[in-house]
Formats: sequence, C-alpha cells, structure tokens
Amino acid sequence: MGLVDFPIALYCMTLEKTPVNVNIASPLWPTPKVNKTDTVVDGVATKMLLDSSLRTTGSGVSGKGIHITASAKVGCFGANKETLSNDGYLALPVDALGTDFYAVVHSQPAENSEIGVVATSNTIQL
Repeated sequence: MGLVDFPIALYCMTLEKTPVNVNIASPLWPTPKVNKTDTVVDGVATKMLLDSSLRTTGSGVSGKGIHITASAKVGCFGANKETLSNDGYLALPVDALGTDFYAVVHSQPAENSEIGVVATSNTIQL
C-alpha cells in the first residue's frame, strides 16, 4: 500500500446568528505560508484544508503551529489523516487554556503516541 498525501482538514463552527470571519495563519512557518480566510455560519462546519507539510512528527520544537483568529466566537477541530493513521485535535481559545495537558491513547507496546501543544506566546515559564 502506497502512502497518500492527505491535506490537514480544519473544521470551524459558530453559534453566532451572523456570519463570522475566520483567518488561519502560520506565523512561524514560511513554506508554504498559510493565510486563509473563510466565513463560518451557524449550524455549518466549514472545512478549510491546510498543506500536509504542516504535519508534525517526532519530538522537538517546531514553527508549524497555526494561529486562528475570528470576528466572533468559533470552535475549531482538526483531522490529520495519513496512510494507516487518523488523528484529531481541538483548537481552544486562549482564555480556555490551562496548564495541564494529557494524551489519552491506545497503542501497541512497540508503537509510540504523540501529543502536540502550541504556545500562545514566545515566553517560556519553567
């Protein structure tokens, strides 16, 4: 079975009664630069595709995080598909973030699981 290069899918929704403009950017990832804008309406999950080069692998620090801004409240979740793999993630508003994060996984003992956390600023507090 050959590898398939699926794009990363991001779905945004709103409960607002008027359309909401959503912008997705990749401030620290230069190629391909992401700068997409779409309109989200109540009751519809708007799908936006991102280049698969933003997919992270392994351990370490990367500039592959995306920044989502909107003209009103939205909820966004993503789907990251690869051959023999399918992952999901949730984008949380900055005011909803905490300091404890957990990866709840099920994998075979010989396989690894990963968690990605995107910083909201470039200030590190230890």
